[in-house]
Amino acid sequence: MNLAPYIEFLLKLRANSLVLQVNKIPRLQLKDKEKIIGKKTITIEDINTLINNFLDNSQKKELLRKKKICSTYTTSKGSFTVQIEKNVNHYILKISPENKPTIKSKEDISQQLGMGLALLRISLGIIILVTWYQNIATGFYTSDGIIEYIKWLFDSTNGNGSSLTFYKEILDKAISPIAEVFAIFMLVLEFAVGLGLLLGVFTRFFSLLSMLLFFNYFLAYFGGFQWIWSYVLLIMSSLVVFTGHAGRKWGIDSYLQKWHGDPRYPILW
Repeated sequence: MNLAPYIEFLLKLRANSLVLQVNKIPRLQLKDKEKIIGKKTITIEDINTLINNFLDNSQKKELLRKKKICSTYTTSKGSFTVQIEKNVNHYILKISPENKPTIKSKEDISQQLGMGLALLRISLGIIILVTWYQNIATGFYTSDGIIEYIKWLFDSTNGNGSSLTFYKEILDKAISPIAEVFAIFMLVLEFAVGLGLLLGVFTRFFSLLSMLLFFNYFLAYFGGFQWIWSYVLLIMSSLVVFTGHAGRKWGIDSYLQKWHGDPRYPILW
């Protein structure tokens, strides 16, 4: 049997493999869902001729014993791996170019992207929760802790030396007078955001809050001794988590999506 027409068909499709199935009912099908790019019917006589001409005696015995055999077929187009598999009532011939990178399906790519987004989400959650725990240990979530932090931010001698005067005025006039309430608010907010991202629940909502949180830290440290661009990376990471629905992989949002479908308010998951 001449494999050249089938190899030409494979190359024309730019496919990773071409699968030919033989049985008593001639048919022509395309089955993308089964990751079979091309499928065409040939006759029993053709496949028997191929087996007799293409395989040596040891390979024929192996095919009968294992019901599957692989070998190499070389043409002017290059070398191809040929796999013949014997099922109950038909043969399957699979032709694949050698050393050709695997063509990933959209489902495979989607799975990989989902895992990457989930890892990014979990990392953000851990970063926020670790910072939250350290802030508890240093007394940040108290009235005195908030006031001392604001003073430290804009102290150019013993503090960070931040330079945004308008932001200092906001903190002095709006936050300092309610430092005790604001401390409790930050205690609850940072814990909720970190836990929400870690568990992947209401991920879009909590990732949006994390963007606002990191943006405020960016403004607070701007012009000082701290390297503020780490907050730019955290803001962009939160944006990627938000736009990528990162809670739908390894997160509670996947169950919410399964039970309720898309939320009424897209900002949730």
